[in-house]
Amino acid sequence: MAILFFFVAFDVTFRFTLEKNSYKTNLKITWLGISRNIKPSSNKKNEQQEDEIKTERSVKHNPTIVNDLSSYSSIFFEIKNPIFRFVSDTLKAIHFRSFSLDMRYGFDDPAYTGILCGFLHAALGIVKRSCPQCNYQIVPCFNNEILEIDASGSFRIRLYRFIPGILRFMSRKVVIRNLWISLRNKY
Repeated sequence: MAILFFFVAFDVTFRFTLEKNSYKTNLKITWLGISRNIKPSSNKKNEQQEDEIKTERSVKHNPTIVNDLSSYSSIFFEIKNPIFRFVSDTLKAIHFRSFSLDMRYGFDDPAYTGILCGFLHAALGIVKRSCPQCNYQIVPCFNNEILEIDASGSFRIRLYRFIPGILRFMSRKVVIRNLWISLRNKY
């Protein structure tokens, strides 16, 4: 059974819509002809936003969390090349069949809007290279704060294809050293 789990493909089809105060998701996972639809409710968004606001306030007033974030950022800069390689290996392991994205967004600072625009186009360029049917439209709004997303697509994964990327990432000396440093400092 474990061999089937690793070698037989999982087909995933999703649809995600985010509007002003609500979101709708639909996720269908198929494996060996067995399908499962997952539809979370949209009422959780308001609860999650309240939790995020509470955690943002606690981060501002807790200096130990700020120190932890600065140490994690230094670790990230040391292992950024293995992380980028791991992300690349992960994207190669996912076989996109179709992908569609319509997005309108804007932040209070137009610089953040422009930075995200460049990042999204770069990320979607990677997806477009491996996806035969990739359509996207990204509209940055520099004048006001807005976030509207309509995304859908389907992809196929086989779990055994992730193993080489994970092993390559975990066998790098920089990753192992920083993992031991962070565990030693934490415990």
